[in-house]
Amino acid sequence: MFKMKKLTWLNRAVALAVVSVVGFAASQSVQAGKPPKGFTALFNEKDLSGWWGLKTEDPVKWKALSADKLAEKKAASLKDIAQHWSVNGEELVNDGHGLYLSTQKNYGDFEFLVDYKTVPKADSGIYLRGIPQVQIWDSTEEAKFNIGANKGSGGLWNNSKGAPGKDPLVLADKPFGQWNSFRIIMVGERVSVWLNGKLLVDHARMENYFNRKGQIPRTGPIQLQTHGGEIRWRNVFIREIGTNEGNEILASKGGNDFESVFNGKNFDGWAGPVKNYSVAHGEIQCLKGKGGTIYVNEELADFSARMEFKLPPGGNNGLAIRYPGVPIAGTFTGNLDNDGENIALIVGGGDIVHEFTYNDASDWPSRSDGVGSSLEVSDPDGDYNEPVTWRASGEYNGSPGVAGNGAGGR
Repeated sequence: MFKMKKLTWLNRAVALAVVSVVGFAASQSVQAGKPPKGFTALFNEKDLSGWWGLKTEDPVKWKALSADKLAEKKAASLKDIAQHWSVNGEELVNDGHGLYLSTQKNYGDFEFLVDYKTVPKADSGIYLRGIPQVQIWDSTEEAKFNIGANKGSGGLWNNSKGAPGKDPLVLADKPFGQWNSFRIIMVGERVSVWLNGKLLVDHARMENYFNRKGQIPRTGPIQLQTHGGEIRWRNVFIREIGTNEGNEILASKGGNDFESVFNGKNFDGWAGPVKNYSVAHGEIQCLKGKGGTIYVNEELADFSARMEFKLPPGGNNGLAIRYPGVPIAGTFTGNLDNDGENIALIVGGGDIVHEFTYNDASDWPSRSDGVGSSLEVSDPDGDYNEPVTWRASGEYNGSPGVAGNGAGGR
């Protein structure tokens, strides 16, 4: 089944949805230091093994360091960590200053559990894959009400103004002196957050603070931020989410907004070399020795696509995004003048898109000189009057819109 849905600007790009369908129940009590089934403890309650220190730093930059330089950076950070972080029984304690405690391991898709307890006027957060942040506020600090503190902790505070997830759905913070419990699920770029059993962020896209137009890194560390006041952490657990489970989570969200673009019977609504494919048992199958790009014959703007595929051994395929699917309005079946022929591509209104001169007396591809190959543009941005901008088709007798004799109709 191949389905698509159109998106608004608020949830553009490839849509990744997160919902809790498996795993730890938010209301389940956790014995201090003992991870729930399937989870791993990130804090051993003895020392800071498995952690190092980072500021608010773009993971792309420090990941690009050489192995030696990265090792130096990590070693240097531990001196700062030792000054501001300590272990007090089952608790990680920070004095409100210094670098952020960051996992040595980088994580992709995961479910993360942690308890925290802070003090008035402290400000903290949790960085996911090194990207800020699931916010922790003093929800009573009136001086910060103008930036959202009164709405409570748990939102993706660094998302753009008005973006889903920036503000928590409800206020769930407990009074000072009590422990708060976070549950965070991240799959792809989508994040869901629970605080004290209440849903605060529902499968919202986390924006890349360091590159608003870029994607969230596929992997990165969990970082515990410190800013302005003592904060204590305990029960720091993580469960990595595998591909199959991640796909199930994504498929469980937003399905009602998708519409099928394949009817399971024929290629109605599709274009391209559909004769090179067949439909059987609700599946699109490529005929042996054939190929080519078939496409949904509808122009789309922002969208999310979802499909299932099965690849045989040695298979090679792909998904074209915003494939132009330019229809062939006609073909020239005559012979080009050997001494030079002026060729123009003209749109319906009479405007010339391209105009150039073909002359096989120069260095134009020889296989296209009456031997049966087509001329193909190899550099769309090049000078169309220059032979180097063109190449001969890979197989004889091929022409745009007409299958050739070679593999895949080339």
